[in-house]
Amino acid sequence: MATDDVRISEQVRRVLTRHWIDLTDLRFSCTRGVLRFFGTLRRVPNEEKLRLTENLLEMISHEIRRLPGVEKVYFANVQLEETWVDAEEVDDDWQR
Repeated sequence: MATDDVRISEQVRRVLTRHWIDLTDLRFSCTRGVLRFFGTLRRVPNEEKLRLTENLLEMISHEIRRLPGVEKVYFANVQLEETWVDAEEVDDDWQR
């Protein structure tokens, strides 16, 4: 991976976390400035309980496209998920 692609990936992670996007099931790759997203796009629970909206997705996409070195962005393989699970509601069965 080129140095620019690593730098772009770091900046994309910053943009996503700034908007409370859950990176658990969302993956992306960057090759020569072309970003491809895969997986599930959802928000991390926060005190404001903000939902994914079309305006938010457009704003995130616009922010990512404005990053230096980004040529194209593809969200074709992404599922949108409007719900989340609060940490208190998670069952401990997965540890067994």
